[in-house]
Amino acid sequence: MDMLGGAAAGALAGAKKPILEKTVATMEEKMGDWVPAYLKLFVPVFGSAPKLLHACKCVVPADKQDEFDQGWEQYNDAKVQLANM
Repeated sequence: MDMLGGAAAGALAGAKKPILEKTVATMEEKMGDWVPAYLKLFVPVFGSAPKLLHACKCVVPADKQDEFDQGWEQYNDAKVQLANM
């Protein structure tokens, strides 16, 4: 029974991985459009647009603050789950 549980967990993780990767890619693309031109050269330094915007939240447009906060949560959670797989 233990092997079956492990196999099922592995299958579940395998099915979840592409979803998490898509979440990360979608948030990086979406938030990449929000990065002002003068900060775009810093995206590689931070590793991604969401990380840059999280560090420099003052540049997130006011009408996008709530959307950014929700997107950051999704992005960060997906990155953590991918790291733990």
